[in-house]
Amino acid sequence: MMKLSLVLIVLLSGLSATSVLADFGPRDYVMFKEKKNGVMPKSPTIVPEWGSPWVGKIVFEEPMYYTFTHELIFELESPDYFTNMGRSGHFAIAVRATTINPDPEAETDSLQGRGIIIGKMDGYPQNHPCGPTSSENSTIAIEMFYHKGTCVYGPSTETVVLHDNVRYRVQLASQYFSHWTRPTGNKIRTHIRYKLWKKVAGSWVFVTEKSVVEEVEGIHYKAGGHVPGDRDSAPPLDSQGIFFGEVQSEHEWTMYIYNMASNTCNLNNSYCTNL
Repeated sequence: MMKLSLVLIVLLSGLSATSVLADFGPRDYVMFKEKKNGVMPKSPTIVPEWGSPWVGKIVFEEPMYYTFTHELIFELESPDYFTNMGRSGHFAIAVRATTINPDPEAETDSLQGRGIIIGKMDGYPQNHPCGPTSSENSTIAIEMFYHKGTCVYGPSTETVVLHDNVRYRVQLASQYFSHWTRPTGNKIRTHIRYKLWKKVAGSWVFVTEKSVVEEVEGIHYKAGGHVPGDRDSAPPLDSQGIFFGEVQSEHEWTMYIYNMASNTCNLNNSYCTNL
């Protein structure tokens, strides 16, 4: 197994309100799971377009000025991951993320970030506003990834049912902003958003946009309970990292990932790229 080395890029100073810094990409990958000697591996194999494959997840981590907006854009298509509702598993994907243990095969509780799940989450615990998605099929929903805890905003942010042999495009972003209130003064928040398109007859058709506001210094919601005022529970703001992994699937599958690109831009931008 090859561990994915971290990508370190020096951020440029003096960016204007409309500046966009392309931090990596676009890049293509193939991810797959197949049985070895009759046993299904825990983690998928990842084949990048430029080098040798590894087992685990896609992980990049680098510093970022804490007020920047961070986005990840990618396309994906699978012949056999989504449609059969009896299948399990989901992808965990995040921006403004970091890893406590940078081993690509580390468990998901070592990851922190703001992002989405793609797949099945109908069995997730209910603890408002955290909760499962309503469909037994695969979908997308916003998820907050804390150290030793998560919150899937299934009831409020799930999208349509996803299907095999359909090309989808996702734009995921985390925007920093502060909110002034009496009598407490400034409150730091992030806005987590995603947009979804699908390709129809060679053209991208917009499907939906969903969002969640995170109170960085407020209550952090988790499936296992609320954590009021626990700053250590919030993922760091100054990490431009991303992770893209898959867990809990028990069937063989292949996922094609196209044009994955990470961008940062000024805090006034909800997204960094107009699509």
